[in-house]
Amino acid sequence: MKHIQEFEQFSSENNNEIKEGAGYVEVMDLTRVANALGEIQRVWAEWKSGPMTEPKDIKPAQKDLKAWVDRWFKDNIK
Repeated sequence: MKHIQEFEQFSSENNNEIKEGAGYVEVMDLTRVANALGEIQRVWAEWKSGPMTEPKDIKPAQKDLKAWVDRWFKDNIK
């Protein structure tokens, strides 16, 4: 439930960027979307706090994860 609240807060904070009629995400199953995004966040936090993670690795890993997710979206959300 926390992820849905965070998603709704993000949506309301960025509402001025959403044009009228373009709020398509709001009519999707937000519970499933929030849970999927929350799982990515949990995996990231687990890796980040892991015993093998060096502080110098965090920024490059963050960049890699974002690039991987961006590629996944470009390949799968059409």
